[in-house]
Amino acid sequence: MQGKSPSETVDAAAIKSALKESAGTLFVSVYLQPKASKTEFAGLHGDALKVRVAAPAVENAANKACLEFFAETFHLPKSHVRLHSGKTSRQKVIALENISLEQFMQRLQVHLC
Repeated sequence: MQGKSPSETVDAAAIKSALKESAGTLFVSVYLQPKASKTEFAGLHGDALKVRVAAPAVENAANKACLEFFAETFHLPKSHVRLHSGKTSRQKVIALENISLEQFMQRLQVHLC
């Protein structure tokens, strides 16, 4: 991401507040902003990882785009990425299977730099 504002500069400790690991699944609290100019991570929004998606919030398009973005970013099969909660809300929890907290943080840092 280029030209990040100070509010979009995020450290690892702050990001970890949006994550919860349980029984081989990593749960990520997400604040989703649909209809953005491009799909990207945009820092934190409260205790949630802010994700912008180009898709509109119509007919589940933004949710699908978000899940596809997570699968691609974290090198996971689409079947290992699911919406745990928040189908109709901007506040969501995404469940990622078979990825450790350390792997998640390493791959995320590449996209936040």
